[in-house]
Amino acid sequence: MTALQPDWGRRGLTEAEAQARARRGEHNGSIAGGGRSVWEIIRDNVFTVFNIVLFVTLVALLALGLASPQTRHMVIADAVTSGGTVWLNMLIGLIQELYAKRKLDRLAVLHAGTARVYRDGRLRAVPFDHIVVGDEIQLQAGDRVPVDGPLIEARALEVNESLLTGESESVPRAPGEMLLSGSFCVAGCGVMRAERVGAASYANRLAATARRHKDNLTPLQHALKLIIELLVALMLLITALQLAAASFGGLSALQTMRQVTVIVTSFVPSGLILAVSVSLSVGALRISRLNTLVQRINAIESMGHLTVLCVDKTGTLTENRLAVRAALPLNGASAERVRQCLADYAFHASSQNNTAAALAQFAGPSSALRAVLAEVPFNSTRKWGAVSLASSAVHDAPTTVIVGAPEVVLPRDSADRQRIAQLAGEGLRVMALAVAPAPLQLNGTSTADASLVLDAVAPDRQGLALLTIEDRPRPDIADTIAAFQRLGVRIVIISGDHEATVRAVAARAGLPVQAVVNGPALAGMSQPEFDALVRRVDLFARVTPDIKRSIVASLRRRGDYVGMVGDGVNDVPALKEARLGIAMNDGAQIARDVSDLVLLDNALSTLPRALEEGQRITQRVYAACRIYMAKNAATVLAILFAALAGLPFPIEPRQMSWLTTLIVGIPCTALAFNFIRPMYTRSFVRGVLWRALVGGLIAALAATLPYLLSYAVMPDVRAARTVFIVSAMHISAHLVWDALGVSVFNPNSLRKRWRVFVFGLALLGVGVAGVPLLPAFLDAAPLTAWQWVMAVVFPLAGALALRNWTRSLFVRRLAALLLA
Repeated sequence: MTALQPDWGRRGLTEAEAQARARRGEHNGSIAGGGRSVWEIIRDNVFTVFNIVLFVTLVALLALGLASPQTRHMVIADAVTSGGTVWLNMLIGLIQELYAKRKLDRLAVLHAGTARVYRDGRLRAVPFDHIVVGDEIQLQAGDRVPVDGPLIEARALEVNESLLTGESESVPRAPGEMLLSGSFCVAGCGVMRAERVGAASYANRLAATARRHKDNLTPLQHALKLIIELLVALMLLITALQLAAASFGGLSALQTMRQVTVIVTSFVPSGLILAVSVSLSVGALRISRLNTLVQRINAIESMGHLTVLCVDKTGTLTENRLAVRAALPLNGASAERVRQCLADYAFHASSQNNTAAALAQFAGPSSALRAVLAEVPFNSTRKWGAVSLASSAVHDAPTTVIVGAPEVVLPRDSADRQRIAQLAGEGLRVMALAVAPAPLQLNGTSTADASLVLDAVAPDRQGLALLTIEDRPRPDIADTIAAFQRLGVRIVIISGDHEATVRAVAARAGLPVQAVVNGPALAGMSQPEFDALVRRVDLFARVTPDIKRSIVASLRRRGDYVGMVGDGVNDVPALKEARLGIAMNDGAQIARDVSDLVLLDNALSTLPRALEEGQRITQRVYAACRIYMAKNAATVLAILFAALAGLPFPIEPRQMSWLTTLIVGIPCTALAFNFIRPMYTRSFVRGVLWRALVGGLIAALAATLPYLLSYAVMPDVRAARTVFIVSAMHISAHLVWDALGVSVFNPNSLRKRWRVFVFGLALLGVGVAGVPLLPAFLDAAPLTAWQWVMAVVFPLAGALALRNWTRSLFVRRLAALLLA
């Protein structure tokens, strides 16, 4: 049976009129979205502080060096190597991000939302960006308002504008009132006329709708933001100190600028940015192959941090294929009367969802079309809906039909509580059907008022039947829950159903069933009591959308990284509150709009694989961060140690570019494209930042001491710098190995991760071989045997210290104290 749709007699535009308006540019072509635009990608990759400083530095270097024929060749080589490697990494990252954006945009278009628009007197589905000015758009519960315009028809229409105003309460809208894009319909139905579209719409002007509803930075983004700010400040400080030292030391402007180039080049996070951007964009493409659409790119990293996943029961743990199993009459009602009342409700109610469709399928056709005198649409907060119908040729008097949760719909003195609990314990959803002999007594009360009490508007109602609705658990749900548990993710079920139903479904899903807490019990708790309960309970029943959001917020307050899976309008507040919002593809349009991920095949079983991929991507980014920061720390400390010892500047621009390319650029690129795999790191601060600082200190000593001894024995700057670059290359290879879980002093690691060892050995071989093979390019001098020995022994000693110091109990306690 098809439920009643109000016949408003709308014809809308003709197709020819719509096409003419589209050609004039009066179409909804600019939709606020969550992904970055092409310009934003270019801006974020090209116009960074580091790139601008490097560009200015290289321009100054060329201006000083090109004036003299003797230095022209040198400065051109310095500029090409210093800037070329940085900008090559930038170009690779830029191309990869644009390629990933193109692929993901195509995937998003395939699953983009549509609106129901009247054209030539017929209702047809039209993509949002094909809506034109003057289109008449039909709205139902769950629909997002796609453009701005007046409401021209309405029946019990309620709109939620929380994405625009922050107010969670829904508001009724009547014909003539303005609807704003970014709001969404939660109950009833209506027709609006498109007036402001595209860039002129409220949502696009405010840039606050749908996927841009929140700007939560992930832990890695917070860390990188802080690190880059510190590096900018440190780069400027060290550059200023070097300029001052060069001025007092009587160095020429060209020599000073070459040293500044080394400092700036060492700070530019080209390999790190490449690793982050490519890892996330490639990860988004890989996850899309698991039928998961990534709507916000930093959701990739969020998956790697997830500790708690909150799930709604219907449509996530279950198949969301509702079917009424039985209607059990109450108070002596006949089966035919129950069927007829149920058919009247399902046929005349304006809000149509899966539950209404299941009721309509079970009840069959209504006996007569009746005028709707009043309606309170069903919503998840009040947990009931009602329709008052006028008399007809078949019905002698008006009647009100009520459907909802039994504890709300049935009179308080009902003796059927035990029976309801028994049915719910079988995993069935139980609803109650009641009738009242008179229309709803609204007395001017708004139907959008969440506190609307059924006892006040239908005090003389009588229970007619209990309805048992079956929604079978997904066949793979037990395996899916087990996969989450192996990943260390806690599952919390938050449902609006009866506690016995939730308990039964949780048991079938393989979750340990201890206690189930009802939403009404949570409503009166203080904040500390609420948080304490949420901390220890995994099953919640009879919750409202606001309580669902409060549960997610409580979990976040205690430090959990919370994800939320939902598919309905009632899940939107919790999806917005969660650090990672995940929607089912066949759910409400607004649920998909506010989510970070969309499960395109509507299967929760794809999510553990996506989470595993997210964790691997996060670990690759962590390893790249550690390599980059260790190299930076080593460079800065080596320059400071050399200055304190009164030694010349230890490295030339081309030598720094050679070292950075081999030790940072290539490993980070290999990590980004998954050619090599890192070891698991749980904490960014202790596992990445602390070990990078310790590694940088050890590497600086291992490279500076041979440089000091070489210069002390034989005061040849070129030879000493050559010793420094060979030593730095050697100890840097150990830094890369350490970040990837390999140590030459641990045969077990060499055996298990031999590919990583061979990869690092190849980089070391190329780097060291460049010294005798490219002496002019690297400005390298031949080394004596004892200099080669120093360049090997000191880094080996540093590698041994790196293995022991970072693993010692004393250093761990010191790290915990300093980084607490």
